[in-house]
Amino acid sequence: MKVVPRPLFKDVFEAVASGETDHGIIPIENSLAGSILENYDLLVEHNLVITGEIKLRILHNLMANEGASIDTIKRVSSHPQALMQCKDFLNTLPGVNRSVSTTQPPPRGRSKIPDRSGKPPSPASRRRWIMGW
Repeated sequence: MKVVPRPLFKDVFEAVASGETDHGIIPIENSLAGSILENYDLLVEHNLVITGEIKLRILHNLMANEGASIDTIKRVSSHPQALMQCKDFLNTLPGVNRSVSTTQPPPRGRSKIPDRSGKPPSPASRRRWIMGW
């Protein structure tokens, strides 16, 4: 078996529908945030069927620029599903705004996460620390 990653859910569906891949693995339900409606729509749009199911525990991490601390966070950007899944934690951070990131991946070599100045980090300062919750 060969893994063929795709950046967007629609790309997974298109790869299966075109015959480029035999199967695709996508999320359908989420125990914390409910159904992933986009994928139900894509199932119907591409006339594909579900052939199996796995249950997978998901752990989220908060990523920030090097030198940042939990007290300096002003905004968290993520996929809407992840923001819903983490709402209880995010509610404990006073004054932190949430923003939905685009579904498109950032251009190669660019980060969507700005530093405290609001500018994207330079390639030299792209190291991140990760804080799990």
